[in-house]
Amino acid sequence: GHKLIAFMGADTQHPSIRGRMDGYKLALGGAGLPVENRLVITSENGEPDMEMGRVLFEELSSLDPMPTAVFCANDALALTVLNLARNEGIKIPDDLAVVGFDDVDGASRSTPGLTSVRVYKEQLGELAVRRLAELIAIKPDSRNRYQRSSHTVLVPTELIIRGSA
Repeated sequence: GHKLIAFMGADTQHPSIRGRMDGYKLALGGAGLPVENRLVITSENGEPDMEMGRVLFEELSSLDPMPTAVFCANDALALTVLNLARNEGIKIPDDLAVVGFDDVDGASRSTPGLTSVRVYKEQLGELAVRRLAELIAIKPDSRNRYQRSSHTVLVPTELIIRGSA
């Protein structure tokens, strides 16, 4: 039932973060909700970590009206939002639902537990090693010492629902 859903992220030129932001926009469109630029809270001046989470939370909490939900590009940002919101008297998930991405170990131990998109990192690692082995096995061609290729791999994710949303 949320109508005002924010996106929070940093380093949006990174392919993974850019993909998460694009997914946010696609999901809003699929739900018949407009993408409001004021609800896309990002910074290119830093990593999507807890320190950046503090900076972005200030922008989020100053919005009027404030969103009722926020999708954070990673769990570091989401966990920061949980802590800062609690300090500001914002009730999670009643006033603000929070969803992260990565499902880090601390997500299940936060108060409330963080709803997060789980990424199967072991599978990603296995695929990366396979791709590296393939690239090592490729012989350079005579015209170009190094053969470059673009390679995108999509792996399944899973929404892990906990108390924050």
